[in-house]
Amino acid sequence: MTRLFFTLLTFALTSVSMWGGVVLTMDEVSQQTVNGLTVSKNGYDFTFSSQVDAQYNFGGPPQALYLNGPAIVGQPNQDEVLEIVFGSPLDNFQFGFTLTFFGDVADAITVARYDERGNKVGEEKANAQKSLVFAEGLYKYKGAAVNSIKITFASPDTSQDPLNGFAIDNFAVDIPEPATVALAGAALALLALRRKSA
Repeated sequence: MTRLFFTLLTFALTSVSMWGGVVLTMDEVSQQTVNGLTVSKNGYDFTFSSQVDAQYNFGGPPQALYLNGPAIVGQPNQDEVLEIVFGSPLDNFQFGFTLTFFGDVADAITVARYDERGNKVGEEKANAQKSLVFAEGLYKYKGAAVNSIKITFASPDTSQDPLNGFAIDNFAVDIPEPATVALAGAALALLALRRKSA
């Protein structure tokens, strides 16, 4: 029983330590344009290029579910993109985003995925739901490893919102499966019970 317990505990702690092998909170470097910027964290490299007017480590939207504090904030025009090139291929990542819409937005962002040769290998759209003064969403990907992504943004009615702003935050890599998280929780609960009975 003791051996099984320690095996479960070791596995659980290893799993917990992998929670977001890295999370870019967008405050890793001083405020600056994202175009040509490379950010390194926990052995991961991210290089940004953009045709949009976007800033890294800029004040993000308040009271957001998937964003908090500094973010990548910009003002895209139609058909312009924010590209993120990964230093090594990624197969599991997510990020939160907002757009300055006043209601729910179907297909708020489009995320195109590319391989090491620059060939497009897939594309998904993500919706955003109305929050206080913006629409917010979470993009998740798990699948074949990709080397880069290009994000395009829906354009609101500029008569309602001439700023057409967006924000991206909390780019997390290596998100564990829910079952792994549950197992980690069970092992930690077992540890608490064991300490209580001792």
